[in-house]
Amino acid sequence: MYWWAAWGKDVPELQKLAMLIVPLLAGSGPAERTWKDIGHILTKERRGKMLHANMVKILFVRRWLRRKYNRDRAEEAAFKEWEEELSTLG
Repeated sequence: MYWWAAWGKDVPELQKLAMLIVPLLAGSGPAERTWKDIGHILTKERRGKMLHANMVKILFVRRWLRRKYNRDRAEEAAFKEWEEELSTLG
């Protein structure tokens, strides 16, 4: 990320994109945890009855609680920077 900040000025659009992508975690852990949470939310008896929007809201609260009480500092810092940069774009 520091390389793009220092040397990417000649290609500003590519620099902006690289600065957003580089901090993303390369592993599949966060996605696997999300699917695990979805599996807990959408049990067999709830699958046909729950609206997608409600499932997303429950998932959001569940992930927020996990971040608040079971923090992985490195993962949280990476996501925080990425979210802040995305929110400034628009």
